[in-house]
Amino acid sequence: AADILGAAPRSEFKARVRLSHQPQDINVAKLKGLNREVYHLTGKTVEALESKPVSPGHSFGKKRNTLQRKVHWEFAGFSNSARTDGLLLRHWQKKGVKWEDYPFARFNKKVLLLNYSDDEYHTLLRSEDWSREQTDCLMTLVEQFHLNFFLVQDRWQGLG
Repeated sequence: AADILGAAPRSEFKARVRLSHQPQDINVAKLKGLNREVYHLTGKTVEALESKPVSPGHSFGKKRNTLQRKVHWEFAGFSNSARTDGLLLRHWQKKGVKWEDYPFARFNKKVLLLNYSDDEYHTLLRSEDWSREQTDCLMTLVEQFHLNFFLVQDRWQGLG
């Protein structure tokens, strides 16, 4: 292949010598990226690093800033406008915070289902295999379980 490509024979190529930065102390190189305490847990010690004490100014956790105001909490009652039973619930909240409406009530979406009259049922929905009572029961279950058809199917099997 060398003569086809016009390359020189292998004997003419010289091996490259890689210049790498070898650390002078192999043990120091092993500490790169490890804390001194973690490295000592492995059982290998470096005498030069062992004698270095930890300064008392460095602690594991920093002190909290005492200039910030304290936050007071209270166990307050609230009512959810999405509920119709008037239940009074309680939870912890910052003192002095008052809501016009419970903030998570906006996630309560009510599904508006179509209702049908007797005339609409007889002209559009009437079937020989399906009765009016079954249709009404199905629509009641769909509304009760908010279009969750897995629950509707489960409850329907219990009725049939």
